[in-house]
Amino acid sequence: MRSWHHIRSAPTTWLILLTMYCCTSCERPALTLVARPVVASSVDSAWKAIRAERFTEGTRQYVERVLNQQQPLSDIEKLLKYELDHWYYTTFLHGDFAAADLVADSALALFAESTFRAQNLHSYALWMLFKGDALVHLKQLDEAFTYYYQVKTEYLTNWNACNLSQFTARLGYVRQKQENHRDAIRYYLEAFRQFLYCQKTTPSRSYYEAVTEPQGLLNAIAWNYELLNLPDSALQYYHRALNFVADESLRFPLHEKGTSIAKAVIYGNLGGLYNKLGKYDTAVHYLTQSVTINSQDKYDQRDVQTAQIKLADTYLNLGRFA
Repeated sequence: MRSWHHIRSAPTTWLILLTMYCCTSCERPALTLVARPVVASSVDSAWKAIRAERFTEGTRQYVERVLNQQQPLSDIEKLLKYELDHWYYTTFLHGDFAAADLVADSALALFAESTFRAQNLHSYALWMLFKGDALVHLKQLDEAFTYYYQVKTEYLTNWNACNLSQFTARLGYVRQKQENHRDAIRYYLEAFRQFLYCQKTTPSRSYYEAVTEPQGLLNAIAWNYELLNLPDSALQYYHRALNFVADESLRFPLHEKGTSIAKAVIYGNLGGLYNKLGKYDTAVHYLTQSVTINSQDKYDQRDVQTAQIKLADTYLNLGRFA
């Protein structure tokens, strides 16, 4: 099962290449090993299209047609379908979390049978987290915590530092949504420390896990410091995120586009903060870079709109906006 997708918070705290959330480069489970070849092949073809940025509605319709022809699906095959559906709603449709919530319910219903759940505990725990993620976006924060803490109570002792980092980051995001920014920072910092330990013990070969996720944590820490009106700390972590992307992306030369988008998002955040601090020329420098990069075709069009608004505001402050 893919790792949790990145959550995009206001404004541009997280990067979605979506991502996150997204997750197209993460390791997949061995579910396809026990699915019928025709089912596994059709679903895998969709993930290949996603990685190549060629996924369309036609891709999904093809998979749906194949799966309908193979009915009834086994429980494992249903999980493969639900995994793709979850990505479709959260990422391709840019956040249809009501639909993602229903997909998570369907997936979790499969684990009602105790033997199946015992044989697929990792998948069960991740679907519990996906359920919590949907509830967070639907602003049902208390219920989301119920799902997260059930996972923590029953399964987290069996997870490694990589899994723990993703879980801890979720708690940080919930605290952020509750406007408890100090707790959010604490969770995000813990998640980043867990990521660093994870990389020492089991270095990831995935760009998403090695670069996108951790830079998102640093960006989130900076954003919460900014919300606490602690600009020096915010600048420190924005620059740390930028340096992290520059250093770690060297291992992934084939992900030049993802690296450029990540840098552009951070440039936009830096520019916005420098504008607030009255350092307008510096703000223009970073915001111009952000807009230039993300204005390109198939880059982060939503983020570029935010950067353009910040740039216009900066020009107004400089008295240079016609």
